[in-house]
Amino acid sequence: MDLRFEAQLTVDDFIAAQRLHAGHTRMLTFCLTTAVIVVAVCWALHATDAGSLAGAAAMFVLWVSIFWGTYSRRVAGRAARIFARQPNLELAYHIEITDERLVMCYADRGSWTIPWRDFYQWKSGATIVLAYQTAEVFRIFPRRWFASDADFAGFKELLAKTIGPAGKARQTLP
Repeated sequence: MDLRFEAQLTVDDFIAAQRLHAGHTRMLTFCLTTAVIVVAVCWALHATDAGSLAGAAAMFVLWVSIFWGTYSRRVAGRAARIFARQPNLELAYHIEITDERLVMCYADRGSWTIPWRDFYQWKSGATIVLAYQTAEVFRIFPRRWFASDADFAGFKELLAKTIGPAGKARQTLP
């Protein structure tokens, strides 16, 4: 694989990356567990009411909706604030992707060459890919940067070949 293109992150790219990085499954698990506990307590307190099961179900849906909506807005708002405070995130740069490495070149700030073996994990969403160098340091690759779906799919295949399956962290770096 040999891809070269100009790249620039947008606030929407950054928000999508932060949502994927945050791992909604942890928050959803928290929301559901909390909602089940709240509903169980409410139902136990009102077990004699004829409509207590319907009320408990409604409380469950309401609780999860409130938690999930608050969490999603909070992640997006935080990401937008970080993006606004970090002007370097908006810089345009040139990317070169080969089978061996990733090269990122900024016009006035130099370049970085990172071998794929230095990445230990990657995650993929519908429109974005994150390649992790550490648990908190990752490179963002939006779908829109790639010329075609085939290039994007080829990039994911390269990551799977060089780093491993999506979402699975290597235990050690080579």
